Amino acid sequence: MPKDLFAPNATTHTAVAVFETNRQFDYGKDDVLFYDLREDGFVLSKQKGRTGIYGKWGKIQTELLDSLDVAKHKIPDEITFVKTKIQSKDKWTISNYMIFQAKKDLGIINDNLSESELLEILGDYYRK
Repeated sequence: MPKDLFAPNATTHTAVAVFETNRQFDYGKDDVLFYDLREDGFVLSKQKGRTGIYGKWGKIQTELLDSLDVAKHKIPDEITFVKTKIQSKDKWTISNYMIFQAKKDLGIINDNLSESELLEILGDYYRK
């Protein structure tokens, strides 16, 4: 989600999880969808908070909902979208990927850093 989602009161990295109820998740068979909605079409306005003054959300919302329709197999242009199957052990794989991607972006992939150095660097990276 956008970093200014709760601005002006707070800025934080926010993730939203949506679960289907009344059924058990079948690891390796059920699809999991990941979206990057940092660019959701809303802007921060003084005195009003986040508003859709440019009218972008309607198109983004339609594309997002269309992407859920398996029959269409449509991937939205404006939304980073990953559809995959996960295993119960994959929660660590996602974390490892996030660390790898940040280190790659920062050009420190081959640097031998202590855990505390890496934590500080990654904290700064993901706060931006």
